[in-house]
Amino acid sequence: IAQKEEARIQLQAEEYDLMAAAADLDEVEEVNANCILMANLQQASSSETRALYESLYQKLAAEVEKVNSVNRKLKETNADLTTELARY
Repeated sequence: IAQKEEARIQLQAEEYDLMAAAADLDEVEEVNANCILMANLQQASSSETRALYESLYQKLAAEVEKVNSVNRKLKETNADLTTELARY
């Protein structure tokens, strides 16, 4: 009877150890899943950031072109006015 009781206690201890190991494994799997999720979010965020920068760059390039065009027209107008003023 004592041997059966000792075997039962040993089996119960092993069962608890197994349950603890399973809980640890679940926790490790959850941490891994969270790490993967964070990496995916970071990558998505980086892609979104790149897309935003590209969009901003394109808009700024268009604005710079507009300013350059206005400056060219102003220079032409200034040259025309200088020529006209020289006639007087």
